[in-house]
Amino acid sequence: MHPSHEIQPRREPATSFEGLNPEASVGRVCEGLAISKDLYHYLMESYFNNMTTFTLFKPYKIEEKLSRMQSATEAEALVAAIFAFAARFHSFFNTPSRPTECPPHSHFACIASKRLNEALEQLDDAVAPLWLLQAYILLTFYQLTQSVRSKSWRHLGVCIRLAYELDLHRVDFPSNQQADTDNYSIDTEHWSILEEKRRAWWAIWEMDVLASAIRRLPMAINWSYNFTFLPVSDNCWFSDSPQKSCYLAVDPILRWKHLQESGNLSPKAWYIVINSFVYNCQLLLSDYKLNTDSTTNMADVTILANCLYCTTNSLPSDLTYHGQALDFLTRRSPQDISCRQFHNDIYCIHIMTQLVQFMIYHHQIVAEAPWMAEFDANNLKSGNENKISNHPLWSNYMKAAEDVITMVRNSSGEHYKYVNPFMINTLWIAAAAQIACRIFGPLSFNKQLAESNYELLCLNMDRSIIFWCGMDILKRRLTRVEALLKGLAARQGNDRSPIDLAGFMTSGMMAPHQEAPVTDPSNVSDSLTDPSMNSNVLSLMPLLDGSIEPHVSIDYMDFFAGIEQFFPYDTYDS
Repeated sequence: MHPSHEIQPRREPATSFEGLNPEASVGRVCEGLAISKDLYHYLMESYFNNMTTFTLFKPYKIEEKLSRMQSATEAEALVAAIFAFAARFHSFFNTPSRPTECPPHSHFACIASKRLNEALEQLDDAVAPLWLLQAYILLTFYQLTQSVRSKSWRHLGVCIRLAYELDLHRVDFPSNQQADTDNYSIDTEHWSILEEKRRAWWAIWEMDVLASAIRRLPMAINWSYNFTFLPVSDNCWFSDSPQKSCYLAVDPILRWKHLQESGNLSPKAWYIVINSFVYNCQLLLSDYKLNTDSTTNMADVTILANCLYCTTNSLPSDLTYHGQALDFLTRRSPQDISCRQFHNDIYCIHIMTQLVQFMIYHHQIVAEAPWMAEFDANNLKSGNENKISNHPLWSNYMKAAEDVITMVRNSSGEHYKYVNPFMINTLWIAAAAQIACRIFGPLSFNKQLAESNYELLCLNMDRSIIFWCGMDILKRRLTRVEALLKGLAARQGNDRSPIDLAGFMTSGMMAPHQEAPVTDPSNVSDSLTDPSMNSNVLSLMPLLDGSIEPHVSIDYMDFFAGIEQFFPYDTYDS
């Protein structure tokens, strides 16, 4: 028993807005959005051909959804949110059926935002329907691709609250399940409706992990109260074929086991399990200063490394990347599961795996920081560079970067249009590692190869930034990192005093709300008199993001442990 302010108002049931059938509903939406029916059908097809990050709807079933809506405002909100994604592709594909004129994606995003606000205002205290939440998910996704700052952060919060109101966090709560414990002989229509809800919930969960990790803030979703099964494969859902699934276990050791035992082969489910380790890594890095027992901390890191190993080695065979070319072609017919979607699944699972690897190796290098001091400039000059480059942590860290480069190189030149745009953050880390290798790597390291790898990654980052019209801060941060490290290399001297990272941060980078200059390498502090810092330390230098307060004295072990040093950009960057 607990006090509640809920009166649980219910909306009057309606089969359509103003009694319109599906075709008439489309006409009304086109009229409200001031577009032709030809453009409507073109953009709707473009959405289903190109949206690979989330599968929220069954292909070409939107019209049925429109006919069940309460008002034109709700219908226009959903369609505008869909077209905010689809309109990006209009100018990139000159097909005979393509309408000549199409408003920009920002136009549809603006309409979606206005209509959503109007629809929520009309609802007053009533619970929003699922399709309104789906529109909010797509709009939030659109805004997160621009930046993970206040606007998109607030919209994500609204998404989560709306999902909680719809009980999407407990779609499969034990008391809600049907008596059939095998979850097979259930009503297929009812199961399909629940699966649509699961997909909306996990799309929000995925965005919450990303945004919270970048902003170094707690997730809004409570993992301990998450009773919604992981999504099944698109093929099962599209064909209304119920498939067993499972919860995402709170204990990372159990996640891959439960998923494997359920028989669920869904690429999205396996991706979610791997993605979940990102947040576990973030928690470990965030709690580093609070944890006085480094042995316990490293034990947790090792457990996560083991969990990642078990997960990637338990993947369905067709989701494991074996170095094959990924062309990201579209489906041959509307009934086919898109090859583009399949290749995106392989790509994102592999790239997300490398992100978790980066985070794990980062933590391990911090834990073993004392051995870094053994490799100073004198060791390099005495011919011990092989001892550095062959150290397991250095090799593992760079192997993750090489795996990212291999995946990008073997993918279609236009793959950036079809993969989850958030994967660009992992490309950034791999590119930053190449900068460090090129400037400070051991003598045996091929600097020309590092430069070539860097150019390959930057080319793909540039194209992704242009296409998605966001996250351009990443390239500016790479430029800043390179200028600062070149500044260190330029200040050659005989003094071999201890590294003063606080001095580096104070003079070479600005406070969190400022943009550091990148044109004058002489800004680097005189206190940094050891430009030949060992390659293990410098493999992490590109990850510095300027979040440390000026004039604070810290030792390098604590400095590298902070999660704020890991991510490619700071939320305060402009």
